[in-house]
Amino acid sequence: MKSWCRWVLYTLLAALALSVTGCVTIKREKQVTVFADTSLKSVLNSAATALQKEDGLTLHIRYADTDTLERAVDTGARVDLLVLGGKSATPRGSYTFGSPAVRALMASRKVDNYANIAVGADGNAYSIAKPLSSKNYASAQTVVDFLLSKKGVHLLEANGFILE
Repeated sequence: MKSWCRWVLYTLLAALALSVTGCVTIKREKQVTVFADTSLKSVLNSAATALQKEDGLTLHIRYADTDTLERAVDTGARVDLLVLGGKSATPRGSYTFGSPAVRALMASRKVDNYANIAVGADGNAYSIAKPLSSKNYASAQTVVDFLLSKKGVHLLEANGFILE
């Protein structure tokens, strides 16, 4: 067998093995489970409506205070996306600015990265993160992309948030 044929065969076998073991999800889910700080309720409800219309994506959102949601994730709750707030210990514009809860979850390796999305009128920083336990990474990224898009930015500003 020619070397390029073997390469194609091995590549296909590797892709099949990854998809069967669940390491790579080929199918994109149409539902995203979100834990969000109550302060963002109006923004996320509007975002959920827009995402349902545009992408057919359904958001299942649990609203609570940030401490409650952080504890839930810390004790093993499975969720696709976190949007948490809190007073940042560092000034805006610094590398470490953001929700202290999200930064704590990142330090304990519960989330792998985060993005700051807004600052509330009360000075709380709001960050969005995808937990490592999520098997729905692609659909969760769609929500992140929406919140960082012009439409998402408009929703945040219309609800009194300052962009970060």
